[in-house]
Amino acid sequence: SPISILNARQKRICPVCTTHPGRPFMVEEGREWDVHCKTRVHRRLAVKVKQDTSHKHSAQETAITRDPGSDG
Repeated sequence: SPISILNARQKRICPVCTTHPGRPFMVEEGREWDVHCKTRVHRRLAVKVKQDTSHKHSAQETAITRDPGSDG
């Protein structure tokens, strides 16, 4: 039936591969999503995103632990 076809072809936004919020990168759910997650581009972007978030997190921890009243 047409409804089952539409349900099977639902799109999913990949937050890793979306570089511009106004233009989300969308992939069909199911097999295409699984294949997409295994692509070289997705894996490289995932590593980059993970490094950026851990870098920001460590910078925030440094700013929090640094004593603003000390001279050092």
